[in-house]
Amino acid sequence: MKKLFALLVGIVFAASANATTPYKNLYVEASVYPTGSGYVYLDGKNDEDRGYIYEQSEDWDETAFIKYVGGENGGGSDAVGCNAGMGVYEIAVSADPEVDYELVCYADKIKENGIYYKEDVYPVIIGTGEAAGRSWNYEWTGEAEWININCSDDICPVTGNSNGDAEGCDGRKREDCLKKTDLWNSTPDTYVYVIFRKVGEQLPRFEGGERCATPTIALNDGKISYECETPDVSFVTTITSPDINTFEGNEVELNGIITISVVAKRDGYLDSEPATMEINYLEGGGEQNYDLNNDGKISTADIQVIINEMKK
Repeated sequence: MKKLFALLVGIVFAASANATTPYKNLYVEASVYPTGSGYVYLDGKNDEDRGYIYEQSEDWDETAFIKYVGGENGGGSDAVGCNAGMGVYEIAVSADPEVDYELVCYADKIKENGIYYKEDVYPVIIGTGEAAGRSWNYEWTGEAEWININCSDDICPVTGNSNGDAEGCDGRKREDCLKKTDLWNSTPDTYVYVIFRKVGEQLPRFEGGERCATPTIALNDGKISYECETPDVSFVTTITSPDINTFEGNEVELNGIITISVVAKRDGYLDSEPATMEINYLEGGGEQNYDLNNDGKISTADIQVIINEMKK
């Protein structure tokens, strides 16, 4: 028996007037991983949407695709991955594991280490294909009915509008979009990897976890300070420079560049992406005073001020 896990494809789009519905020509491809672990099928989420499918895979397979004119669903405007006031576009994905396999998650990439975090996985929505039966409450495991995928307007622009007069849409309505073969991209807008694993094995697996926001760096009056949108984080700093070294001889030519790199950490979160700042302590002057030790000159001794600051 096929296990139906429906996939909600949410493409970020600017808020529109209530009286209009923007349409996009969507091209989605889904593949199972690893090979031989199961099957996938793509379809419209309900009878109305299935009437606007231009082309799709005929049956279940290890790879499936669909070309479909999707209408914006404003009900998901506050969903994960969508900015407030922006709607989503939906496509159903059905996944069926082979015997002795189980569904792990829907991912936007294949991880070589087999460990998937929230940033790798499309969030799952509990609900049905009809608006009245859908909740926008998200889970992060694969055992649910809908998931939300985002695709930028740059990749898949709006191609039509319900009243046919939206700016940039050339007056096309949904049925007009369906008839024009040149409105679909030549390659898929969105790729979905349906991740399975053998029952009883540890990999691949979903571990959850949110990543700390990338911190910002400020240097003022000889002190480095950091800020991070994620609360209660700690900072780990690395300072590198070709001038921080031991030299021989009676003359040393200084590069003058030091690079500060900082990572934000918090228990239960993934480490942030590193933030970096370059300082040329030989330049001096301007709004920034690089004479950090206030000895009246700019030299490698000023680097030590930064290092000491980081040890506090």
